[in-house]
Amino acid sequence: MEIIVHGVDPRASQADKITPPEPLPFVSRQRLAKVRHRVEPPTNCPHCGGSVRLVNNQEVYGTPSGNWPYLYLCDDGLLDSCGAYVGLHYGTDLPFGPLATAGMRRQRALVKPLFRQVVKENFGGDVGAAYRWLASAMGVERTHCHFGMFTETQCQTAYKLLYERGMK
Repeated sequence: MEIIVHGVDPRASQADKITPPEPLPFVSRQRLAKVRHRVEPPTNCPHCGGSVRLVNNQEVYGTPSGNWPYLYLCDDGLLDSCGAYVGLHYGTDLPFGPLATAGMRRQRALVKPLFRQVVKENFGGDVGAAYRWLASAMGVERTHCHFGMFTETQCQTAYKLLYERGMK
């Protein structure tokens, strides 16, 4: 799965009114401008080819969760939809990354706490420095080095590297 990362959304500097897609209450130019490395909103699932809908995360979690309770969900109403999903940057219709399967979400949940620990103990709390080191160690571009972009295999690689770094 190739991930294409773009710069700031051009809508951030346009004068035209932004009409938010349903069910979003608004899309903020200021918030669009804060997302410096964006991934386009998905229309089809890269995992199963199913259709993707923008929904309130209540459809997945059973109750709305978070300050911006929206996500893109692979669910075209057919039994073969895989149910992959991804959340959105606050105040935007921009996803955090590509749709994530259950396996990807599990792997990311395992590696994120280790990353936070390594950031604190080995990088003095400097998240940017930790991501730069991790990108270099993994051999990926910095714009692609974020847990929201990682595949299951990349999460496993990151875990191994972070574990080794944390043991030093």
